Amino acid sequence: MGAIVYIAVNLTTGHRYVGVTSRSLARRRYEHEWFALNERGKCPKFHAALRKYGVDSFRWSALEEHATFEEASTAEARLISEFAPEYNLTSGGEGTPGLRRSPEYRAAKSAAMKGRKHRQEVVEARREKLIGQKRSAAGRENIRLAMVGRHVPNDIRVRMSEAHRGIGHADEVKARMSHERTGRAKRKAVVVQPLGFRFESLAAAAATLGLSQALVSKYFRSGETTAAGFRFVRAG
Repeated sequence: MGAIVYIAVNLTTGHRYVGVTSRSLARRRYEHEWFALNERGKCPKFHAALRKYGVDSFRWSALEEHATFEEASTAEARLISEFAPEYNLTSGGEGTPGLRRSPEYRAAKSAAMKGRKHRQEVVEARREKLIGQKRSAAGRENIRLAMVGRHVPNDIRVRMSEAHRGIGHADEVKARMSHERTGRAKRKAVVVQPLGFRFESLAAAAATLGLSQALVSKYFRSGETTAAGFRFVRAG
């Protein structure tokens, strides 16, 4: 199935939107206008402009035609990188779920993404969405399992450290951390059952068993002594 890369230009401001579709341009235009009027879809900035200026204030035209949707998606990412259209919130080329990308496509996508930064409004929108969001117990456990045995390269560790340097905790976070440290017992040896192994600290036991120290410590603070099938007992 063929596909096209198209552009919509705001005749009032000159701002642009670049997209890709395997349908006709007329059909894709209708979909955008319907989503805009019904405040739906995944192009909020572009659709907001359609509502503000009116659908008749935009000129639509095809930029390129391609034999496959994958080729068109690669071209979309390239053109967005070249034009920097004002209404696009992503670098393009997302394609369809489950589509396997060729090495050539991935290389072109990587080249288009290098040095590109998200617009400030996108960063702020994502930050606002994450504030106060808490993961479920199942979600935290899935993350823990995914991290067990995972080695983080030193260069990644350095970048993570530099990224967090100078970032202060919010007052409520500081208060919670202080409360959790208050009255915390000194490190004591623990015995892990049913293995019968003795460790000099809870941290050493968690590291050896491939468990999250935070998870094990949480169980202890809540009065539990069992985590991930092991029972932790303070050595006398």
